[in-house]
Amino acid sequence: MNRRDLIAAIAEKTGQEKKLVDELLKATTDTITETVGAGDPVGLSGFAKFAKIELAAGMGRNPATG
Repeated sequence: MNRRDLIAAIAEKTGQEKKLVDELLKATTDTITETVGAGDPVGLSGFAKFAKIELAAGMGRNPATG
């Protein structure tokens, strides 16, 4: 399911216009991104938890040259 499919499904279930659902989804993702970017986790009970995780750099290998 892509973003367009998600918007259509939510609009159908709620009876709202797709444009309104798109604006709400964009506001939701923007808010989550800003909050996690600031270092604070976002938890949606029963759905997902978003948190910023710092990973050490990995060693890369060029498959053409080995």
